[in-house]
Amino acid sequence: HRLAEFASSDRVMAAVGPLVGSVAETAMAQADSQRLPLLTLSQKEGLAAASPYCFRNSLTTRRQVRTLLDAAMVDQGLTTFAMLSPASRQGELFAEEFRAALQQRGGELIAAESYSPDQTDFRRQVRLLLGLDPDAPDEEEQEPEETVGENDLEQELEPEQEEPPPFQALFIPDYADRIALIAPQLVFYGLEQVQLLGTNGWNDPELVQTAGQFIEGAIFTDGFFRHSPYPFVQEFVQRYYATYGQDPTILEAQGYDAAGILLSLFNNTDIATREDIRQALTEIQNFPGVTGATRFDAEGEADKVLFLLQVQDGIITQRN
Repeated sequence: HRLAEFASSDRVMAAVGPLVGSVAETAMAQADSQRLPLLTLSQKEGLAAASPYCFRNSLTTRRQVRTLLDAAMVDQGLTTFAMLSPASRQGELFAEEFRAALQQRGGELIAAESYSPDQTDFRRQVRLLLGLDPDAPDEEEQEPEETVGENDLEQELEPEQEEPPPFQALFIPDYADRIALIAPQLVFYGLEQVQLLGTNGWNDPELVQTAGQFIEGAIFTDGFFRHSPYPFVQEFVQRYYATYGQDPTILEAQGYDAAGILLSLFNNTDIATREDIRQALTEIQNFPGVTGATRFDAEGEADKVLFLLQVQDGIITQRN
C-alpha cells in the first residue's frame, strides 16, 4: 500500500525494497503498473524478470555457483566433482544450479547425495559418495591365510596406499552449524584430500573455531565480507559501527549499495524521469559497491563480482 502511495507521487523517481519475497511480488506488480523503477533486495527468484521496471540487488544461487566453479575449474583446473546437499528448498536450488552450470562447463559430476536437514550422522552419504557399500561394516575382518609365501610377506611389509577419492572437489551448500557436523565426519569415514566448496552459509567465524582443521583450504563465496582489505569496505564497516555500535551484515550492505546506486543516478542532471532511471539502471557498469562491483543483466538481476573466501591457517581470508 505504501508503494502505491509513493508511485502516485510525481516526486518519487524510484523505490528500494522490499526484502520479503511475498511482499516483494506485490510491490513488483504495483511498480510495474505505475512504471516505477524498483530495486528490490528480495532473494525470491524470478522477480526481476517479471517486469522491466524491477531490478534485484541480492545474492543469488547462480552467481555463487558460477564464482565457485570459476575458482575450481579455471583457477585450479579441477574437472571432477561431487555434491552433498540438504533436502531443503534452498539445497535443491543450489543442487539444480550446480548440475546445470557444471554440465555447461564440461565438468563431471561423479556422485551426488542429499541428507535430511536435521540429520546428524552422515556415514551413509559419505560411503555412497566414495562408491562404497553403505551397509558394510567399517572394518571387514579378513580370514587368516593358511600359508604365507615370500611374495606375500613382501606385500605385507609394503605400506598401504590409500585409494584416492573418485572426485577432486565436493560441493556442500549449507550453513555453518551443519558444516561443523559434516566436515569432521568426512574425514572420519575416509573422505579426504578433496577441495571443499561452500556457499555464503560457510562465512561464519564460529565455523573455523568448531571445525577449523577439517575445513582448512575450503573455498566459499559471499556477497559481503566484513574483513575485506578493500578500503571502501573498511570505511563502510567503520562508519556503520560508529553509528549503530555493531558490525553490518550483508543485508545492511545490500541496502547501502542499493541507495548508493540510485543516488549516483540522481546526481546526473540528464536524468529527469522514471524512464530515465530505468534506462540508466540497465546501463550501469561495475558500480563500486561494498557487496561487489555491480551491473544488471538483461533480466534486471545484479551481476556481481562476489567475494571469494578461503580458510587459511584457521582464518577466513579473501582470495580475490
